[in-house]
Amino acid sequence: SSAPPPEKNEALEAQQQMSLFQNRIREQNAHLEMLREKAHDLEVQLESSQKNAKDKENTFAQMEENMEDTIQQLCESTEEKEQDVKSLQDLVASERLSVLQCALSVRDSEIRELKNEIKDICRQLENLRAELEKSCPDCARIAPLQQHGVNPRGLGPRK
Repeated sequence: SSAPPPEKNEALEAQQQMSLFQNRIREQNAHLEMLREKAHDLEVQLESSQKNAKDKENTFAQMEENMEDTIQQLCESTEEKEQDVKSLQDLVASERLSVLQCALSVRDSEIRELKNEIKDICRQLENLRAELEKSCPDCARIAPLQQHGVNPRGLGPRK
């Protein structure tokens, strides 16, 4: 058996080399395609991540704005409540003053009534004394002594 002619060998070798290159190119194309898919997936993930970050940033900004609004409302509400409390305290103080003035007025009236009653009683006593002096001549003599603090029975002056 004889060896194939050298041209055939070269052609066969060239064909094998070509086949080997084609296989490598196919493998590299497959690898390149896989890398393209990974790159695309990473791009999608990056976009999604950026969108999520932006959404979170917007949500945070909105929450911060809402919190500032709430704090402002709480401050205004607190100021209103403080004004209400002050108004109520003023009203209570005014009511207490009115109650005290009313009580004082009632006491003044009671004192005037008592003074008038005392005057009436003194007038009645004077009238009784005058009647007694008219009806009892001895009593008429004793009365001036008693008015000057002398006890007609000799017991000493009244205090």
